[in-house]
Amino acid sequence: MKACVLTDWKRLEIKELPLPLLNDDEVLVEVLYGGICGSDVTVMNHNHLTATVPRILCHEILGVVKEIRSEKSLPYKVGDKVCVFPLISCGKCGPCLTGHTSACSHLQIRGVHIDGGFAEYCKADIDSIIPVPEDIPDRIAVLTEPLSVGFHANMRAGTKPGDTVLVTGGGPIGILSAIVAKYFGAKKVLLTEVNDERLKLASEMGIEALDPTKEDVLAKVEKMTGKVGADVVLEASGAQASYDLIIPACKECGAIVSIGIPSQARSFRTNMFILKEIRMTGTRCCPKDEFARTVDMLGDMYRNQLFPLEKMICAEYDLDHCAEGLAEMQAGKNNGKILIKVKGE
Repeated sequence: MKACVLTDWKRLEIKELPLPLLNDDEVLVEVLYGGICGSDVTVMNHNHLTATVPRILCHEILGVVKEIRSEKSLPYKVGDKVCVFPLISCGKCGPCLTGHTSACSHLQIRGVHIDGGFAEYCKADIDSIIPVPEDIPDRIAVLTEPLSVGFHANMRAGTKPGDTVLVTGGGPIGILSAIVAKYFGAKKVLLTEVNDERLKLASEMGIEALDPTKEDVLAKVEKMTGKVGADVVLEASGAQASYDLIIPACKECGAIVSIGIPSQARSFRTNMFILKEIRMTGTRCCPKDEFARTVDMLGDMYRNQLFPLEKMICAEYDLDHCAEGLAEMQAGKNNGKILIKVKGE
């Protein structure tokens, strides 16, 4: 099979490799699309603490079941379209035993610790295969994994109908988190971003968006909420300017969820945080049950045309030009998701 392999740090090569060998209770998946994530660039540049090489990158995987090596009854069959759940948790550590499998102490991630989806085929255990309805187009279905990050962030925040939600950062995860907040019933969703194209994309998704270097975000939030503050703040930029904003913008006893991973340590208004009794938490990936629920949500969004999800795709490369897609992601100017088309529609 053809694969784009990170043969050494910062070195990508297109190679011919043997098909993955299946063990018991494993599935061979023919890859249709792989989505590029910022973490792929982090791994490629040797900025991930536990990644190893050689490695096939990509944890946003959509494909078709080609072979199943299992005698168990499964909710899918050969030929079915599926997403591959990217996390492998140990099931034995404290987080796993309390249901927080996405925060597993020994977490392994496809494309980071084991081979991922920038290849014609990949393999996974039978429990990591999530069926996808055939009526969802491939370019929409491959958004499942990044959309699941927004799903989990809103679950962590407790976003509910009627809430006012502030999202700082209009990259793909920020916009998708804002979409999920609206889907969860938030009455008002405001997103901040400095990139004009990302602001336009957010607006096209039906999200009110503004540039914090040109408008007073705090004044806007106060006007939206009668000076109460946002019920939920989703921080998806990792920037210090956003951390300066999130505590003043959040209401007393509100919730802040940090999604974006900063390049360095950030400070925030600790005194105000304490006095407001704000609940602040981090979020990492998404547990499998929520991942499966994200597939259902995505299907509902698509069938009812709740959001123009196709607009989230800003670029597409074939497998031979995977390095170009990663270079575009690294440049940081993309205003949506970059896809690698392997055998998709």
